[in-house]
Amino acid sequence: MSLLTVEYDIRDDEPEGSDTVKLEAASADLIERVIRLHVPDLTPHDAATIARSDISGGNARIALALARTHRPGESLSHLNDAELFRRLFQQRNEHDPRLLAAAEVCSLVYSFDADTVTGDGAELPLLAKLVGQSVDELYRHVAVLKGRDLVQQRGRWRAVLPHAVANRLAKAALKQLPIASIEAQLVDNGSVRIARSFSRRLGYLHDSAEAVAVAQRWLGRNGRLGEVDALNELGMVMFANVAPVAPKAALEAIERAVAKGGQSGLLDEAGRRRHTAAHLVHKIAYDAALFDRCVDVLVAFAKAEKPNDNSDSASGLLCALFQARSSRTHATVDQRLSKIRTLIRSADSSEQAMGFKFLTTMLKTARFSPRPSSDFGNLARDLGYEPHTPAQIEEWFTLSIQLAADLFNEPGLPTKDLRSGLAPLLPGLCADANVHEAVELLIDAASAKGYWQDAWVSVRSAIRFAHKHNHTRKIERLRPLERKLSPSNLSERIRAVVFCQSYRAIDLVELEMGQENDFEAARAKLDALAEEYGRQVAGDAELFVELRSAITAGSGVYLGVFGRGMGLAADNPEAIWKSLRLALTEVPEQDRNIQAMLGFIEGLNRRSPEQAVKLLDAAIDDDVLGVFFPVIQTAAGLDVAGMARLLRAANIGHAPVWRFSCLAGGRATEKADPVMLSELLKALATAEHGHLVAIDVLAMHFHGHNHDRIWSPDLITAGKSLLALVRFSDEENKLDYDLSNIASICLKGPGGALMAASLVKEYRKAASERFVSAYDFNQFLSALFAVQPEASLDASLLEPPDKQLQGRDPFEDDDIPVGIFGSVPIEALMAWCLKDPQVRFERAATYVPYMTAASGNEKPTWTPVALEILQAAPNKAAVLERFTARVESSGWGNERADIERRADLLLELDRDGRLGLREFATEAHRKLSEIIKCQREWEEKREREHDEAFE
Repeated sequence: MSLLTVEYDIRDDEPEGSDTVKLEAASADLIERVIRLHVPDLTPHDAATIARSDISGGNARIALALARTHRPGESLSHLNDAELFRRLFQQRNEHDPRLLAAAEVCSLVYSFDADTVTGDGAELPLLAKLVGQSVDELYRHVAVLKGRDLVQQRGRWRAVLPHAVANRLAKAALKQLPIASIEAQLVDNGSVRIARSFSRRLGYLHDSAEAVAVAQRWLGRNGRLGEVDALNELGMVMFANVAPVAPKAALEAIERAVAKGGQSGLLDEAGRRRHTAAHLVHKIAYDAALFDRCVDVLVAFAKAEKPNDNSDSASGLLCALFQARSSRTHATVDQRLSKIRTLIRSADSSEQAMGFKFLTTMLKTARFSPRPSSDFGNLARDLGYEPHTPAQIEEWFTLSIQLAADLFNEPGLPTKDLRSGLAPLLPGLCADANVHEAVELLIDAASAKGYWQDAWVSVRSAIRFAHKHNHTRKIERLRPLERKLSPSNLSERIRAVVFCQSYRAIDLVELEMGQENDFEAARAKLDALAEEYGRQVAGDAELFVELRSAITAGSGVYLGVFGRGMGLAADNPEAIWKSLRLALTEVPEQDRNIQAMLGFIEGLNRRSPEQAVKLLDAAIDDDVLGVFFPVIQTAAGLDVAGMARLLRAANIGHAPVWRFSCLAGGRATEKADPVMLSELLKALATAEHGHLVAIDVLAMHFHGHNHDRIWSPDLITAGKSLLALVRFSDEENKLDYDLSNIASICLKGPGGALMAASLVKEYRKAASERFVSAYDFNQFLSALFAVQPEASLDASLLEPPDKQLQGRDPFEDDDIPVGIFGSVPIEALMAWCLKDPQVRFERAATYVPYMTAASGNEKPTWTPVALEILQAAPNKAAVLERFTARVESSGWGNERADIERRADLLLELDRDGRLGLREFATEAHRKLSEIIKCQREWEEKREREHDEAFE
């Protein structure tokens, strides 16, 4: 069976993981065919008049109601929309001005509660008072309108529909009723819901002078919605609702809030207000006349966001405004490029980076960002300007490319990121946009800044992909570009391979037939090529000097292999090493790259260990290389002398402690002397946060080995010392697995019981004070309970709460992960319980896993440990009561169905009566079923109320 759930009017709140389909109004042709089918005596001309009128608005129900007002012999084709509306409203009845007034006032809100007629939340009295009618009279009028298909009902809610009719009536109400009275009743004296509903109706009335005047006044400097950054949730919803009626005023209000800078609540918080404002501004940018101002606001929002915040961010909305497809703005190409040019020339580096990003966005030919919703009140919206004709496409991309080329020629601009961003776009520009000449000019401008290896890699990759899929025409278009970008000398070939930013460098090598998709073969070939390039550079002083700065400031996948080649071939390694060290000093500290130097020391250590030792000894306290020393030494291996150097480096302190994290990589410490490794760990632990690094290193040293292996007593002691430093912080939680690894090895045996108990108590204290949650340190705690079950159980379930505990004891929390207690061996748990059966069996039943995990249609079953406890407990009913309480409290809401399945565990228990719990289990199941029934009824009521609402 398949279930299709349809939600109405989800607007921008698209549920994650759900497919959404927007149902648009039916076309006039379809409506016309429906009318002629159901009202066959209507002439084709009259049917077309009704189908194409604004009154029907693409709504077949309303069109049919209008068609059925037709009398034999009359023609509707001469009627205008006002006359058609009058026929629809009266439907062969006499004109009733009080009924019309009722319809108009009810249309002022998107929906209203027609059943609640008394109390603070009653809405019908507010509407009735506006038109001088009693509540009973207005109720009768609503019923008449419902009979004429002009009002729809969902439960207690009513709404004048369709919107074409409601909007027309609402505009008439705004003309005939005092605006002050409407605001007093529906906003000042009404409920939050009715105020929101009124503002939503206003948002559909952009062609009403009265509605526009209300919106402009509300959004003005002294208006009720004028201070955007001070609005509460209702105010922000109303602001968003009326913005389509006065988009310029809405933008001005947001601009005023942004102008306050850091003092604005719109910039200094990451809540819903900024999100709502950003989406509104993006929709206002549809108007080309407001585009520049909207971009300025969105740039301010983007600068206020956290770095790398890609979740529906203002930065993402900005990028969408500059793409060639689905931009949702009618700003011209020149407008967009002018804005980009301004941003790039800004003195603000973040604005400059945005400008470069938007320029690359304009040059995309595929993979556009998902288009944001275009809904904006009742305004008709399309996808914005999109270049479609060959001339438009050429203009878009040629002008954008020309700007990029001009930027490369502009002195002082940091175009490195622009080169990187443009490189992957070149194949699409040539193969899809077909602007070869402009791309060639761009290549010339970019190449003037140095060889453009990223571009060559990108084009080669595209050719390889096209070849794989037999895209012959694409290959033909890309070949001239590839030839223009290909390296012309050794220096450029080295840059193309060694400084390639990703493993896409495999596209640069030619493989034998049958090896086209063999990554390992390509990698081996490139390794050999990079190493050979290193050998050649080591023997060519002029080439080395040319590349030296790039070697120490650039980056690339094969830099290490390249450096190894230099180390294997250098005639004067000390001179090369000193030269590279000098080049490092010329690079900003944050940009220094020593990958080639690491490869160099590795290669030199293979060829001439004594020369490598000389360089390593000098690097320990070097003011430049000392910062990197742990990594440098690791590249040469960790023999006894190497460990001694690391220990010396740790004591000197030139290298920050986090640099020693390299010792946790791979099997770096595999052959390290255990005594020296333990001394190094102790030295690291004395530095601030150094115990975190030491834990990482020791855990990796243990990783992958059998926990029954006999380890050095020095390492065991070091491990215990590190565990003693754990204070259960967020930083330490990142090392949860590492801590569990160390505990499993270092806390075995009687000597680990005291420390295990101490750690459990420390966790208990930290969790009670909310430093960590019950879901942190799962693996570490599980290891403690597994390796020292008795001590851990005592500390968690028997120890009275420490007087210093400031919050709830985490081991009294129903949400404590059962996996921690599930790690206790059954034999150990039973032995612990039997020491005090009257107390401990019930305590254990509160936490041990009591049911197996089930998926699909499988039913959960009792766990072996739960059955063991029930079998051995002296008070079986009390133990089962604990299990039953856990079944009941295992979650509600969306998990109710799971609880029903869990409740069936009670029926499966003690079928043969051996435990004497059959009657108790049956009664517990009955009570739980009653609770589940009440919960189901509550959920159904809540869902019914949600489904009945029009908004």
